[in-house]
Amino acid sequence: MGTVPGETKTGREGDGMKKTKADINWLSDGDYKKACFHLRSQINNLLMENFALHGLDVYIPGAVDSIVKGVEDFALVCRGIDKPIKVK
Repeated sequence: MGTVPGETKTGREGDGMKKTKADINWLSDGDYKKACFHLRSQINNLLMENFALHGLDVYIPGAVDSIVKGVEDFALVCRGIDKPIKVK
């Protein structure tokens, strides 16, 4: 049985060591904003297809903000940052 990238046969690489935000390879501000724009656009389009049909399109901007925040928190957890995933 093979291992998943980032894993060893004994577990995740770096287990036992808490990472800080400084330990992570971050995107430049421009690349991050571009990625967020694409994510927001895709989520907005998906929600618009469904919510607008029922007159709920007024709620889409708030829903998109909450989903993006949850995705950002999830990405930090996946990179080893101890952060709760909270979506409001």
